[in-house]
Amino acid sequence: MIQSAKALRNSKSNRCEDSLSFKAKPMVDTLQELLDLQKNLARECNYGDRTPAELGVAIAAEGLEMWDNEGKERNGKWWKKPVENLLQAQKEEAIDILHFWLQLCLELEIDSDEIVQLYKRKMEKNISRQKEGY
Repeated sequence: MIQSAKALRNSKSNRCEDSLSFKAKPMVDTLQELLDLQKNLARECNYGDRTPAELGVAIAAEGLEMWDNEGKERNGKWWKKPVENLLQAQKEEAIDILHFWLQLCLELEIDSDEIVQLYKRKMEKNISRQKEGY
């Protein structure tokens, strides 16, 4: 039986609501550890003080590299050799994105507690939007 759009939206909303009550292991300390490591890396490599706009471009560029790794079938670059281990290449690009995202958080002076707080607030807003058919 094919679900109606409304029934499908309701089932998605219920799954989204479940995510609000999910009790994950405390991650704030791990996130703060990553922020501290990034702060040290930026100091050692002397590349702190980037603007949020520059870091946003860097994040987007790494996302494009992830897409580019899909190979010639995906992006039309017939001259490019396909990546041998696509999953590994994508993981490396994801970590590059994480580096720039952590630096962005440092530049915006967002600590791990605030990241979690803002994330939860935005998640609630997104769930509400899905319930309303956004």
